[in-house]
Amino acid sequence: MIGGMRVLVAVVAGLVVGGLTSPLQTVLPGGVGSLANSGAPWVLVAMALVYWARTTGIRGAVLGFGTLAAEVLGYYAVSILRGFDQSVFYIVFWLVAALLFGAVGGYAVGLLRSDQAARRLAGLAVPTAVLVSEGVSIAWLTGNREHIPYGIGSIIIGAVIGVIGTMRLGETATQRILAPLGMILLSAVLFAGMATAGSVILG
Repeated sequence: MIGGMRVLVAVVAGLVVGGLTSPLQTVLPGGVGSLANSGAPWVLVAMALVYWARTTGIRGAVLGFGTLAAEVLGYYAVSILRGFDQSVFYIVFWLVAALLFGAVGGYAVGLLRSDQAARRLAGLAVPTAVLVSEGVSIAWLTGNREHIPYGIGSIIIGAVIGVIGTMRLGETATQRILAPLGMILLSAVLFAGMATAGSVILG
């Protein structure tokens, strides 16, 4: 019963976070506004909610998708209520993105709870790569100088999490060497995906 209630609260919290994002986009100033115009905060919130719900494995992946999808729906619902026209294409696009990032992020949360160092490091790679890849994307691809500080900050935070996490979670020298390489590779893959998605949206 408690577990089911936590899952429900997590999804409702996703709706609230998504709903609040819409007005925050018009309130937050300058580069700070990137917090309400980027995907990493949503992914990290979804992962945090899955962790709080103590859901792991496939259930964690499902809840990760459900929570991130709730953020998407909450955002568009509030935006529509505020009088902004919305495209069905974008709604579907971001729901598909929620399926990918939410499921992977939710599953990664379960890995972070593992008693095996290698699995914990694999779980850590997801939030690290999300932050770094989005930071690179925002800093170098948006063309808006106001967003560059946010992008650089995202890269730094992701790198710090990766380094500290690897040192704390890694148990062997091999793990501490391979884990950062894996994080860099995953960051590159996510960056390529974001660049491709951006070209599709803008195209």
